Amino acid sequence: MHARPQTTPMTAETSIVRDIADGATLTPPQAEILALKLLDGPAVISMPTGGGKTWLALRRARAVLDADARARVVFLVPLRLQADELYSRWQDAFAPHLVGVFHGGYGAPGQSAPPVPLARARLLIGTYEWFDSCTRAWPTHVVWLAQVRLLVADEMHMLGDPTRGPALEGGLSRFTRLNPDVDVLPMSATAGNLEQIASWLTGLLPRRPGARAYRSTWRRFPLTWSIRRVERAKDKPALLAEDVAPVVVAGGRVLVFVQSRARAAAVAAALEKAGFRAGFHHAGRSRADRQRAEGDFRAGALDVLVATGTVGMGVDLPSIRKVIIYDAQRWGGGWEPLGLNELRQLGGRGARDGAAEVVVYVAAWQGAPDLTAPDEPIVSALGDARHLAAQLVVEVASHLATTPEQIARVFARSLAAAQRRLPDVRQAINTMQAAGMLAETRDGDGPARLVATRLGHIAVRHFLAPETVLMLNRTLAADDALDYTFFDLLLLAALHVEPRLTVDFEELEQLGAALRAERSTLLAAGLGDLLGRLDLPPSTLLSAIKSTLVARAWTRLGSAAAVADELDCTESDVDRVVEATHRVLLAMAAIAAVEEDTEACVSPTETSTLAERLGALARMVAAGLDCGPATLTLMKGIGPIMARRLMEATVDSVAIADVETLALAEPANLVHFQARF
Repeated sequence: MHARPQTTPMTAETSIVRDIADGATLTPPQAEILALKLLDGPAVISMPTGGGKTWLALRRARAVLDADARARVVFLVPLRLQADELYSRWQDAFAPHLVGVFHGGYGAPGQSAPPVPLARARLLIGTYEWFDSCTRAWPTHVVWLAQVRLLVADEMHMLGDPTRGPALEGGLSRFTRLNPDVDVLPMSATAGNLEQIASWLTGLLPRRPGARAYRSTWRRFPLTWSIRRVERAKDKPALLAEDVAPVVVAGGRVLVFVQSRARAAAVAAALEKAGFRAGFHHAGRSRADRQRAEGDFRAGALDVLVATGTVGMGVDLPSIRKVIIYDAQRWGGGWEPLGLNELRQLGGRGARDGAAEVVVYVAAWQGAPDLTAPDEPIVSALGDARHLAAQLVVEVASHLATTPEQIARVFARSLAAAQRRLPDVRQAINTMQAAGMLAETRDGDGPARLVATRLGHIAVRHFLAPETVLMLNRTLAADDALDYTFFDLLLLAALHVEPRLTVDFEELEQLGAALRAERSTLLAAGLGDLLGRLDLPPSTLLSAIKSTLVARAWTRLGSAAAVADELDCTESDVDRVVEATHRVLLAMAAIAAVEEDTEACVSPTETSTLAERLGALARMVAAGLDCGPATLTLMKGIGPIMARRLMEATVDSVAIADVETLALAEPANLVHFQARF
């Protein structure tokens, strides 16, 4: 083992509470921003990680809430993990103002409601996707949206992310039209085109003072960067141990970034074998396990924390003297290097309370990044015609823009338009009309306007891309669709579950055995036939098959822990798959109902329509119950818990396994059963 001096770091939570309550010594950029009164209106701020951006945003948020008893503040982050952590850290700091946390995990199947109701929260911490959903359904949320005086968009570089960027840009566009008097504060550690972002924000808020841009490269402690060339992949573990050892002996801690969850656990295990106290952290672990790993690292019980990029966004960890970016590539249909901004986001976790070094492992055959280059510009994801089409349908479905002229004006104010990357809006409208997502209507002699069709509303309501809805529509309209088994329907849903579960080579035999036990029409002709039919890469299908097996096991076992143990994943993975699969199944039931012009409302039988079977399957996934027991939840007052109790007990000496046996039971005995619980 390696000798280590004892340390007792001050926690980030203590620092934040003290700073908000009593003030703190200002950094030079903080002092300059306050002197310039930069936060008195819209502003865009770029400062290195640890430079004090969050402190400034919280100070401004506290001032807004203290000044107006009706005011609200929204703080947006990319990840649920971030939102949950900020909520746990900021509750006390903002007392007596209530802090709430909101994202798709609350209210999802098997999940609890938000800890503070939306109606009562003054500081609302949420994800981009949650905020996007609120602006889509703005008539439901318009009262509190109008009360927001400050919106902070953290990690604004995510505007360029193809997954989260459209939600952030679309949500901000709709929100600033609904509440044009709000102050918006985007923040990032990396933004090469800060002035362009400020100009775009000014265009979104013509009734507010022009947005001001502020950039600082100041750091309290030096952060040095270097490249380490790796000749062979098998050499990396030994090189890692070599890099970690001197830091640990000197009493410091090391943060290692990898690009997959399985890799995080494997690298941590290799470090432990080499004599280091190592732990691992990723979004697939339970919240308790993540917090335990963070706590052990902060307290000095761990020398090394191996993590995926989730730690690179918003998790405060002290005393990091070296950051090692072990994987400088990611898989996206092919290996691609991490961008300079992402490398800087990860490396910025170091030097928060002392000098630190960042080492980037780069394969000998790979081009090395220029670590001295300026930050890369943030490029709008709406430059992709698919993302533009999705946001266009949202605009029409939400009734915020219903004519081609209105739609053109909306997207003329987009960041993509400012960057001259906006696809042809008129062509996008025509494409969506031809696809049956939009239609043209006219009230009497009035002007023609656009409306979302039932398929268009399904795409908006269930957060699916138009091309996804159209593909599902084609698949569910196929001649053999009525022969699809529950497994097949879950597989079709799983193809659109994000993020996808990873499948390791070692799992293939286990997955194959589980697959052979399932009845499937889609797979009857073999995997190759299905790949060609759906035009999928093999990795996508394997991931979807694993997600399908997880969802089906959940309906049989009703326990995330049991499913995780059976299929070599985490309970968090199970929760994620269940939530996303349920959402897509509801969309599929609605799509099938469009074709059948019926509603999914009864239990599945041999003569059930496809929409009815999909509705039943959605209930099964929501409740964690198999086919028969899930029908019990059709009865008012019977939820998943009561349904399981009915299954486990007997009434009239008969197990209540479905709604039919419940209907045949004597009422007096049912009253007796209810009294027992």
